[in-house]
Amino acid sequence: MVLSRPKAAIRILRQEGFISLMNESKDFVRHRAIPMQVEIKIRYRINQLKHNSNAVANPLRILYIDPAQIHLDLHPDPFSRKYDIGKILTGGWDKNRRSFNDRDLYRGLKQHFEDGFRWSRTAYFQRCMKLLKERGSLYGCSNREEFLEQRCSYLDDLYEDIKSEGYKQQKDLLLENTADLNRRNEFTKRHKRTHEVAVHIGRNGELLVCSGQHRLAIAKILGIEKIPVVIVVRHQKWQQFRDDIVAGRRNPTDTHPDLYDVV
Repeated sequence: MVLSRPKAAIRILRQEGFISLMNESKDFVRHRAIPMQVEIKIRYRINQLKHNSNAVANPLRILYIDPAQIHLDLHPDPFSRKYDIGKILTGGWDKNRRSFNDRDLYRGLKQHFEDGFRWSRTAYFQRCMKLLKERGSLYGCSNREEFLEQRCSYLDDLYEDIKSEGYKQQKDLLLENTADLNRRNEFTKRHKRTHEVAVHIGRNGELLVCSGQHRLAIAKILGIEKIPVVIVVRHQKWQQFRDDIVAGRRNPTDTHPDLYDVV
């Protein structure tokens, strides 16, 4: 990144500091040093050796889930959609949860799209202005006017597109050149196929959104029945439940979207 994208490196150094530049450089190298398919395939095979191989899901499998079933997230979320997809982890990480529907993001988008609030009056906008002041930049915007003109206009367009055209997978949007321009640099070969709404699954099957919160919020507001979702991290206990179902030791008690491939 520092060598091939000097302007971007200088911008990050000036706006976000040396540590951010080093983190971005590390990500840049990793994007190109380790092919995504190789890393995920190795992780997949290791998980199959540790668990019932028939119970380990392909990390790149797309699930179609009712947005109303996703109402929690992690705070803070220690994982990355880019690098942690397909992991099965133990520990208490899934207990740091909060209500997604109570967040300023979801409340603010409902205020704007359902109640007709101007963006500047929404809880979402006020929260973003606080973050913008703290960080100096947010979603590629450096001031209030840019945020209104770029980010809020993007969300208005996204809402209208989903409302009129239906909810589409990100790979289709990329082909149509309608993806968020501020985030097009994220669409590398390494994780292009994972750029959907992404969730973790907790020990008891809880769906914890970790990426794509704006799209999820809009899908909820519009009452979309199903959206494409990728799973990033599964809790060890949830994976054990999948193992037990395949082995015939347990019977599923509900129609959880992550159990359709094992029942």
